[in-house]
Amino acid sequence: MDKRWECIVFRNVLLSVIVLASLVISPAASEAQETAPPDPAASTAQSETALPLTAFTDTANSVFVNAIQWLADQQITLGCNPPTNTRFCPTDNVSRGQMAIFLARAFNFPAASHDYFTDDNGKVYEEAANRLFESGLTVGCGGSRYCGEDDISRGEMAAMLARALSLPPTGSDHFNDDNGSTFENAINKVADAGITVGCNPPANNNYCPTSVVNRGQMSAFIKRSVDLTG
Repeated sequence: MDKRWECIVFRNVLLSVIVLASLVISPAASEAQETAPPDPAASTAQSETALPLTAFTDTANSVFVNAIQWLADQQITLGCNPPTNTRFCPTDNVSRGQMAIFLARAFNFPAASHDYFTDDNGKVYEEAANRLFESGLTVGCGGSRYCGEDDISRGEMAAMLARALSLPPTGSDHFNDDNGSTFENAINKVADAGITVGCNPPANNNYCPTSVVNRGQMSAFIKRSVDLTG
């Protein structure tokens, strides 16, 4: 047999060995891949992020993403960049005017019969502020004014939520930094109700009553409050 035929025979034998090896090894590897159980962590991560991504483009990394999505689903919020409203602006501060709108929508307060404030004429939140007044959530900021452009503090928000839910009196004192605050009683009420756990984890022995509320925090407070109504 000349060298040319030797090369052909050797090549054919080598190809046969490769084919046989693939028949033995590949099915086992393939079966292992097909029957591998799904990764629960990956599945959970997908389910947690899939829904919120349908609302706003700037909330996926927020710890409040699920509460924000809930607000959007309930049409309590429409977004922060009209007319497209593709963003929620979770780290922006909440104004008293915005809070009035959020609460009026969340608790479906009835239309107001009177105009109670002198500084909100023509403002987008005027009707909501009047609804909050008639529902007993606010008396304004003094001198027949509502001060809708002012940022709302965590203490003020606690008072509004405690009134909206008619939370019962409490003998608990949850936090160290609200002693003597006008809002101390309301703060303890919302803590008793599970609406807040504090502002300094993991200890959470402070409430930070004078700190302003951002839109992400607000979404969590409102969702927890509405959940209590059943």
